Amino acid sequence: MNLFPDPEELTQSRQLVKGLSLHLSAARTPPQSGMHQGSDLGRGLEFEELRAYIPGDDIRSIDWRVTARRGRAHTRVYREEKERPIWLVPSLGASLFFGSRIQLKSVLALRLTALLGWIGLEEGDRVGLLVDAPHLKDQPFWPARARTEQWLAVLQQLSALQPRSLPPETEPTLAISLQKLQPHIQSGSLVILIGDHVSITTDCFSSLVSLRRRAAVILCNVYDPLERSGLPDGWFSIGRQDRPQQVHGASSRKTWASAWNQRQQELQSFCSEHRIRLLDFSTSEDPAITLSTHLGHRPLSRSYL
Repeated sequence: MNLFPDPEELTQSRQLVKGLSLHLSAARTPPQSGMHQGSDLGRGLEFEELRAYIPGDDIRSIDWRVTARRGRAHTRVYREEKERPIWLVPSLGASLFFGSRIQLKSVLALRLTALLGWIGLEEGDRVGLLVDAPHLKDQPFWPARARTEQWLAVLQQLSALQPRSLPPETEPTLAISLQKLQPHIQSGSLVILIGDHVSITTDCFSSLVSLRRRAAVILCNVYDPLERSGLPDGWFSIGRQDRPQQVHGASSRKTWASAWNQRQQELQSFCSEHRIRLLDFSTSEDPAITLSTHLGHRPLSRSYL
């Protein structure tokens, strides 16, 4: 396994998504998978025609303004959009440059991004990307396209964007990134945030609520088992090299676990309230196998890890 994913690895990950689908509403999801039921994540719908109401039509499709004006119920008819826009927003902040198991959280985020992009393209959708990288002056952005050539170029640059050392600590930029994405979101789009979500602020939550009015939203929550369980017994030096802190594992474990659980509960509560799917991914697991489980498929027999 490569310490940092190269373009060839990210390109070959296309072979790992055969048969996977982001139409999650049709997937059979085991309760322990970390998926929280939301609204249908099928393709977007395009308006086709307005016609008189027929018994059996979905009442949610009734155009009440036209009904009131004409004195007779009318239904808006939609057709399935052939190329649903999928927007991937991976984070590469300093908090993701950590991993005590197979891979760094930032590496896991990029591997997930590659897999999700390939799934979208395999299903005929348009895939766009906005990288939330606080340490960069400009956030890399690619418009949603149904082109394999563009995605191959994206993967080439994503591999280069992966930090090789701890990025400088900067103010969180996720709220700004989400605001930048807003004008590009069409009705029926799918937005997938990939990161550890430690930088989700009140502004981020507000932006997600706004996005959710027009698009389906998934939060891919990447974490390291050490973050959830706390440090083992003994003394450890943690934090940045220029500002290390000495922490005693046994003494800090209860507080550590409590803070982790509280953050998870807050995130789960928010997602449940706004019908956002929350999927957990551990650095100790193969992302292709975990993703196949989340999407209601049998775990893959092999992967690149």
